[in-house]
Amino acid sequence: QALIRTYFTARQSAIGRFMDDPLSAQNNILTQHIIESRETEIGEKYRFSDIEQIADFSQAIPLQDYETLKP
Repeated sequence: QALIRTYFTARQSAIGRFMDDPLSAQNNILTQHIIESRETEIGEKYRFSDIEQIADFSQAIPLQDYETLKP
């Protein structure tokens, strides 16, 4: 029980931080995904390694739909 309580207390705290500043939370998640995707096909194609700010991402990545991403 103590382990479950510890997990849910930490999770509830994280959710509270997300709710207090959702824009920052979303930016952090996007940044994490960009870093983790640098060596993927799309990451290399759009030079994720050069992306330092959210504005860089917006300029580097064109809007696409599923049809343009299909293999």
